[in-house]
Amino acid sequence: MRTSFSLRSTIAIVLAVLAVFLTGALAVYDRTRSYRDLEQVTLRRATTLSHIVAPAVERAVLQGDLNGAEDEVARLALMPETALALVCDADHRVLCTTDFLWRNRSLYQTPAAAALPLIVRARETMTAQSEIAPDGGSVHVACPIHLDVLAGELYPSRIGVLYTQTDLAASKQRELGAIVQRTVIAGSAALAACFLIWGYLRITFTRHLDALAQGAAAYASGRGVLRVAAEGPQELAQIGRVLNQMFADLMADHAALQASEERFRQLFDGAADAIVVHDLEGRLLDVNRVACESLGYTRGELLQFTVFDIETRLTPDELVGTWKQLRALPRVSLEGVFRRRDGSEFSAEIHVVPFAHDERALFCASVQDITARKRYETQLEKARAAAEAASVAKSEFLANMSHEIRTPMNGVIGMTELLLRTELDAQQRRCLEAIHVGGKSLAALLNNILDFSQFESGKLHLEAAEFDLRLLLEELAAALRQSARNKGLKFVWVVAPEVPAKVRGDSGRLRQILTNLAGNAVKFTSQGEVVVRTHWVAETETDVTLRFAIRDTGIGISPEQQQKLFQRFSQADASSTRRFGGSGLGLAIAKELAVRMGGEIGVTSQAGSGSEFWFTVRLDKQTPGASPADVQPRWRGKRVLVADDNPINQEVALGILRHVGLCADAVADGAEAVSALTASPYDLVLMDMQMPETDGLEATRIIRDPDSAVLNHQIPIIAMTANTMSGQRERCFDAGMNGYVTKPVSPAALFEALSTWLPQDNEPLTESPSQALAGIIEQDGAEPDVPVFDRTGLLARLMKDEELAKVVIAQFLKSVPQQIESLRRSLEAADVAALRLVAHSVKGASANVGGERLRQATWELEQAAQAGDLPAAERHLAAVQVQFERLQAAMRSGR
Repeated sequence: MRTSFSLRSTIAIVLAVLAVFLTGALAVYDRTRSYRDLEQVTLRRATTLSHIVAPAVERAVLQGDLNGAEDEVARLALMPETALALVCDADHRVLCTTDFLWRNRSLYQTPAAAALPLIVRARETMTAQSEIAPDGGSVHVACPIHLDVLAGELYPSRIGVLYTQTDLAASKQRELGAIVQRTVIAGSAALAACFLIWGYLRITFTRHLDALAQGAAAYASGRGVLRVAAEGPQELAQIGRVLNQMFADLMADHAALQASEERFRQLFDGAADAIVVHDLEGRLLDVNRVACESLGYTRGELLQFTVFDIETRLTPDELVGTWKQLRALPRVSLEGVFRRRDGSEFSAEIHVVPFAHDERALFCASVQDITARKRYETQLEKARAAAEAASVAKSEFLANMSHEIRTPMNGVIGMTELLLRTELDAQQRRCLEAIHVGGKSLAALLNNILDFSQFESGKLHLEAAEFDLRLLLEELAAALRQSARNKGLKFVWVVAPEVPAKVRGDSGRLRQILTNLAGNAVKFTSQGEVVVRTHWVAETETDVTLRFAIRDTGIGISPEQQQKLFQRFSQADASSTRRFGGSGLGLAIAKELAVRMGGEIGVTSQAGSGSEFWFTVRLDKQTPGASPADVQPRWRGKRVLVADDNPINQEVALGILRHVGLCADAVADGAEAVSALTASPYDLVLMDMQMPETDGLEATRIIRDPDSAVLNHQIPIIAMTANTMSGQRERCFDAGMNGYVTKPVSPAALFEALSTWLPQDNEPLTESPSQALAGIIEQDGAEPDVPVFDRTGLLARLMKDEELAKVVIAQFLKSVPQQIESLRRSLEAADVAALRLVAHSVKGASANVGGERLRQATWELEQAAQAGDLPAAERHLAAVQVQFERLQAAMRSGR
């Protein structure tokens, strides 16, 4: 009996120990396997979820719904492992995120900064990117999304990224702790079993050990989680409790995994569009609830199908070809037709995104029903065709009726004019004149209707004939001036000197626009003036763009009325009690003509304060004849940029440059000069030294910097300055300038600098610089008295251009009072820097216009400001005011 019991005890002990170790080994193995696969499982789960959420986020962004996009991003936070999810644009600005602390911040300020290379790679390759952090602490996934409909390879700056960061370190730590815990528990249980079995071996022990072994075997075989009875000897009951705790922990982990899978399924099934997942052979691997509802099948039925069974528009070869293209693209969008279970079909927009799982190429397709949109597009196309047909019929009717009515109307007007030449009494003449005026008005209305019909039918053609623009403007001015004079209005027509005389284009249509706009200005103005200005805007080798502005002091137009202008059959005042008549076609026709002549039209107005209508046209240049004697052929077509903050200095420099045949533009500071040199090619720069914001020295350094965006870093730069102090020339050369001229700029000095630095063609010089300026430049005299106004010097600098001199003087007299007021404000604020800068500007302008005494006064003011002597500056400012008043009087008297 003892031997039998001993044998049974030994067997029981061995079995008990084996059972404990088996249970512990299974637990450790289960945890170790979970730990080993944790990284890849988490990576696949985060990648799949990002692919599912990315289309919804993209659609919300394309619709401009950032709140909707943020709601979609928030779905990613349903995963407990998700530490951060956000959407950023190409400039790495956070558009929406699961953590509001990082919203609208730069990506560099967020925890996602560590994954910036991954995010950049996703944008550049246009494919989803994922990786495990080198320290194994987190998983990063980046999916590219389109921020607008033009995003793609041509517009990479419109590609954003959906970024997800999953905390892997905590999961690893939890799993590792569980493994250690299970190992310790298993080892402790085994040792306890070995020691207790020898002392307390009984039949019940063997029974309980068998029960434990059965429970462990049941769990290992996957038949469920068991709970063993913690009874018997204390040690055995403890083992039972430990095993029950271990089973409970395993059950909790299993439940957490199931919950995570359930959340994924909720996201998948809760998507607004149908989603199907398939492989390269088209086999359906998964579908969501919307897909089942849209197609009328159960999930199990659909998983028996292929894509080719439900999509009818695209052939299998086309579909497979599209999927293969996705190997090099992040996504593809196409349209298809799907067949439902009942045989009906619907049009759909399909967005396909590739991803990999278990080394298999899979595809996630989002299917959106667009049947209603297709139906609307068809209806819209039919409506458009019907509207076009009606418009053509209307235009043809108007054209025919205008021709039919105009023929007898011309007879009425002609016969009336003949009768007016005969002997008539006063009453007969009044009646005939009324008939003649009414006929003319009706003829004008018919012409407008005919033009309108020609616009709509596309039969209006513009002529291209040579004409004298200045003569046309003079004729128009003479005709309109008389109408204005009859109403007691002042009428002024100003044509800028640079406006060419000989051009090619449709002079009749240009006359029609000007007559309409200027005639309206006279018509709607009861008192005051009407001013018409013609300016040069731009030109190329073949054409020139001009701007016409018509300003009046009439009734003005409210913002609400301005919205109706330039619309056909529309008037600012459409009431039955309006003071002024009209068909409402004049401005609409003017707009059509301006656009067809390569320009545009607009208005600036305020009710009760007059209006300014403007328009631009592009006219062809005529082939020029012989060049003026003072234009150098070698400089024809060369472009010079003048950088000076003083408009007077600009006008003087531009006048000299254009007088010798150069194309010249002006900017107000160094920053604008850099921008101009970045946008357009120039051959030389005249750079003022002292300008606000960016001065000439700093601008030159930027231009010379090879990393700047200017087109020509070696462009010649000539300094212009009124500062003749020692060291100024060296500062210019140190900054990278090529030459140096002092203000006031004399034509001789400027011509010498241009001859030295301006790129020249290979044409020989017909005359030397001094010969070119002979008879134009008058040398400065050595008069002992400094004049208030050196008109001779001014004309010499402007090369005896009287018209330009008038423009310069007018601009000077207008701007200097404003600058003196600025000097007074700077002095009151004790702002010596601003005081010195404005004084320097007035000094240069005074020198250019020949105001020597004013130049001397502003020089003394500049020196006082530079020394910080405010009392002296106040005295000199008073002197500046006195000298300006004297100069103003001298300029107006012409002395």
